Amino acid sequence: MTLVGLAILLVAIAVLIFCSGLFSGLETALFSLKSHQLRRLEEHHPSLTKFFQVFRENPRRVLNVLLLGDGLVKVPLVVLCLFLLWEGPLAARVPQWLAAVAIFALAFAGLAYSLFPYVVMDRMTIWEAASHPSALKFMLVGVAIVLPFLVAYTAFAYRVFRGKARTGLYE
Repeated sequence: MTLVGLAILLVAIAVLIFCSGLFSGLETALFSLKSHQLRRLEEHHPSLTKFFQVFRENPRRVLNVLLLGDGLVKVPLVVLCLFLLWEGPLAARVPQWLAAVAIFALAFAGLAYSLFPYVVMDRMTIWEAASHPSALKFMLVGVAIVLPFLVAYTAFAYRVFRGKARTGLYE
């Protein structure tokens, strides 16, 4: 990959990240407005009266447009990021599976960050969704008992089957 190609790829990724942030920010801002804030915006910006009318009548339509736009931005963003990781200057140093895991983890972290503190958007926070402390303590004891056995069994199975498969065995 040439330096010019890398620069164009990085600029395209930066523009797509900006557009994705714009769609996500618009969604969050519009759907967190209260009715009196919408009225005030409509009074101060009369050119947006038609938009606010559509938004009040059918907010799902506006949400669908924002989510569709965000999805249409994120798909090429993921493809370009994968291309950068697989064909860019670090391609030889980063295994492909690790690049895919990193993109998935970053996408999940972005989703969690954009929804925080809600588990169910605008309905339930993580503190409302959490179990009672006594139930959590009970589960902690169960995990503390079961997890060592699970790790030991996995290590044993790995040791038993280590070296049994060879490269090219299934080709």
